[in-house]
Amino acid sequence: MKNLMIITLILLGLGSVQISNAQTSTEKKLKEIKARKTIAKAMVEDGNLNTMEREAEVGEDPCTLYDDSEWYTAFNQKEGRRGDPKLATALLQQCKLLLQEKIGGAYKRVTKDYFDQMDVDTQSAAVSHIESAGEMTVEKILNDVLTYCQKTSNPDDRGNIIMYMGIRISKQEIIDKVVKELSKDKELGVRFNEEKFRESAFKVFDMDK
Repeated sequence: MKNLMIITLILLGLGSVQISNAQTSTEKKLKEIKARKTIAKAMVEDGNLNTMEREAEVGEDPCTLYDDSEWYTAFNQKEGRRGDPKLATALLQQCKLLLQEKIGGAYKRVTKDYFDQMDVDTQSAAVSHIESAGEMTVEKILNDVLTYCQKTSNPDDRGNIIMYMGIRISKQEIIDKVVKELSKDKELGVRFNEEKFRESAFKVFDMDK
């Protein structure tokens, strides 16, 4: 009986140590998260990151953007020489390509849902026309998109910097401009149902978050 009590006390003691260790580990993680948030808040000043902040692990790069109920977004980074006018141009083009791929895939899902609603033969000329008109409209919107976020690091030992960039496009703007294009275009006698198209677009673009 005495031995059983001793064993029980030992097990309880070990359990307490494990709980204490777990709490200590959790506290350390919370401190790390708080430290990262503190660095992130102080990260950007006049569009530049100082060397210490740039090298710190803050979890996310500057200009990191995420899609939401209003916007489609894209972001990227590129290393180059400070003052190189081509750096921002090349990075903007990369971001546009990422956004074009994302929106293009979404638009294909919109048209598929729309055609299913309207019970349209997917091999018909009407389908091809609606798809191509929408793709051209999206391309025009992308051509005019401007940089939404742009940050640069301080130069490293080689004189190179890292440029961060993010762009975004309004989901509502995409829908409105595509609808306008399709509504005014009577080619091939397409009978375009705006209400059904908007319904498909809102659903696929997930605009009800």
